[in-house]
Amino acid sequence: MATLFLAMIANCMFFRTEDEQTLNSETISLGPITLTPQQISNSLFSSFIVFPPVIVIAVFFSKSVPKGSRASCGPILGKRGRKRSGWKLELPHWCVYIAWTLVALSMIVSAFFTILYSFEWGREKSTAWLTAFSYPP
Repeated sequence: MATLFLAMIANCMFFRTEDEQTLNSETISLGPITLTPQQISNSLFSSFIVFPPVIVIAVFFSKSVPKGSRASCGPILGKRGRKRSGWKLELPHWCVYIAWTLVALSMIVSAFFTILYSFEWGREKSTAWLTAFSYPP
């Protein structure tokens, strides 16, 4: 859900209706799909905005060790009995609460600013944005 909400707000920041875009003859056609350089750059910028918070949330969830099941602090042995020199990231169990807080905050803040954008745009442009976000060209 956090990824969806973050993608929505990132899409809102770069959304332009057909009237606001200058007509560009440089379209890329891949079968029934047509893309403009503006759409491709908007997608890339949106991905760069959404990617870091999602990775941070995923790391907090995946690397936090459940309470009471921390691995022993002894040497780590490989398949042949030799010590492995590797650094394994383990976060305390309470980092899951931080991850859930980040999920909730990203959803609330993204929803708030998406609603503000829709108020600023008006009904027609908001409907156009929702249609464009829901059904890509």
